[in-house]
Amino acid sequence: MKKINIAIALSILFLSSCGTIKSTSEVDRHKMEMAVNKLRTEIEEIKHDLNTYHIEHHVLDGKLVDQQEMIAKLESKDAKIEQIQIDKLKKSLEFMKKKQATLSKTQEKIATEIRKLSTHTTDTNFALSQNKKRLSELENNLLLQNKSLAKLEKITSAPVLYVVQDGDSLEKIAKKFSTTIEKIKKLNKLENDLIKIGQKINVPSNV
Repeated sequence: MKKINIAIALSILFLSSCGTIKSTSEVDRHKMEMAVNKLRTEIEEIKHDLNTYHIEHHVLDGKLVDQQEMIAKLESKDAKIEQIQIDKLKKSLEFMKKKQATLSKTQEKIATEIRKLSTHTTDTNFALSQNKKRLSELENNLLLQNKSLAKLEKITSAPVLYVVQDGDSLEKIAKKFSTTIEKIKKLNKLENDLIKIGQKINVPSNV
C-alpha cells in the first residue's frame, strides 16, 4: 500500500505541475504520455491484487464453513472429544474471522485507490489534450510569424532608387547606404565608377 500511496503522490505532484506550464514541447508531451501509461499500469496491478484478495477471501469462506461443520460434529460428540480440542478449533475460527475482516477492509481500500487513480488518469488525459491543442496553436502562430518575417525580409531587401546629387560619388553613396561600391556597380551593371548628376541608380538596402 506504501507503493500505491507514493504513486498517487507522484501523480498529484505531476498533475499540479502541468497546470503551471504556459508552453510545452514534444518532450513535455512525451513525458505526460509516459505518466498516463504508468498510472494505467498501476491500476492494472492494483486490480490484480484485488482479485487475489478476492480469491483468498473465497477460500477462507470455504475453510470457515468446514471448521464450523467440524465444530458442530465435535460438539455433538462431547463424550468422545476433549474440550481443549474444541477450544483450539474455536480460536482458529476466530482468527480466520478476523483475517477475513482485515481482507475485507483491504479490498475496500484498494477499490478506493483504484477510483482515485482512475480519476487522476482522466485528469491527466484532459491536461494532455489541452496541451496538445496549445502546442498546435503555437505551431500555427510560429508558421504565421515565419511567413510575416519572410515578407518583411523581402521588402527590406529590395534595392532603393537613388538620384545622384552634386558632389556624389559611388564611395559616398555606398557609405551612406552601408553597402559597397562593388555591389552598387553590380546591381546597376556599371563598368566603371563614373556617375553624373541626376542619374538614377539602384542601391542595395541593408536596413
